[in-house]
Amino acid sequence: MVNVLSGMGFALLVVGSLQLLKKHRINKNPAYRERMEIKASDERNIFIHGKAWSWAGSLFVILQSAK
Repeated sequence: MVNVLSGMGFALLVVGSLQLLKKHRINKNPAYRERMEIKASDERNIFIHGKAWSWAGSLFVILQSAK
C-alpha cells in the first residue's frame, strides 16, 4: 500500500510541476498565450475533445467488462 501511495504522490508532484511550467510559459510568451486561449475557446476543438473523451471512456468500460 505504501508503494502505491508514494507512486501517486510522485505522479502528483510531476503533474503539478508540469502545470507550473506551463503557467510560467503562458505568462512569459504572449503569442503562446493567445494560441492557448484560442485552443481553449474554439468550438471545434471543444467538440473534438469531448468526442475523444467519450470514445476513450467507452473503450475503457468495454475493456474492463471483458475481464
